[in-house]
Amino acid sequence: MPNPYHQSRCCILVASCDAYQDLWKPFFDTFFRQWPACPYTIYLLSNRATASISRVRPITTGTDTSWSANLRNGLQQIKEEFVLLFLEDLILTAAVDTARVEKLIAWSVEHDADCTKMLPVPPPDHPENDMVGCVSAGTLYRVSTVMTFWKRSVLDGILVDSENAWEFEVFGSVRSDRFCRFYAAHSHSFTFLNAVTRGKWRPEAVTFLRKLGLLADTAARPKLSLLEQGQFRLRLMRYSCLQLFPAGKRRMIRGLLTHSAKL
Repeated sequence: MPNPYHQSRCCILVASCDAYQDLWKPFFDTFFRQWPACPYTIYLLSNRATASISRVRPITTGTDTSWSANLRNGLQQIKEEFVLLFLEDLILTAAVDTARVEKLIAWSVEHDADCTKMLPVPPPDHPENDMVGCVSAGTLYRVSTVMTFWKRSVLDGILVDSENAWEFEVFGSVRSDRFCRFYAAHSHSFTFLNAVTRGKWRPEAVTFLRKLGLLADTAARPKLSLLEQGQFRLRLMRYSCLQLFPAGKRRMIRGLLTHSAKL
């Protein structure tokens, strides 16, 4: 059974903006289909647009300045100490084990975790127990926007208002090194599909939603071309190759690869 004490201290925050409001309906349709027993307060972060969705509380930030500035503004409008961060383009594709999620959250709250990734991306370096392990300072993508459970004050402390989501993950990982209690689960707590890449629908996401009888509005947002799909797969392959190197070396190697690509 979910612990009411943890429920009162934790919430889910879906970080979005008005430009992505066409994703809100498919996101929440699949979210509540796969996690009908979600016990936490759910907030939807946007600029000025709001959606009338049962069980979802809107938070508006006004003018869209940057992803990080919007998120900081939203964090200041919630009372909960801990935040499970979602993005609106991550579509749940399988039923969520509420008991498992609650167990991870309970452990994180009780151990005053700064951050607990609900997915092993990247995998933890040192096991703490059968659920989670430590993600050491210096690890590539130590900071993540994807289904990560944050102490709100730590998340706020790592944000830099000028950064987009990608910059937050890259440069925020470096800033996170001053915090020692970063963890990741040994296995996936959520099964999902990254539905949108660089502002466009991934074709497999459109197909998945249609099979559920849900609409992916390809008039409002086009699908990736074959070339763009190939480029996306190459980026995934590069990330997979980086995992072959020691965790403490991956940031340096990624930096070298990025620099070489610009030459």
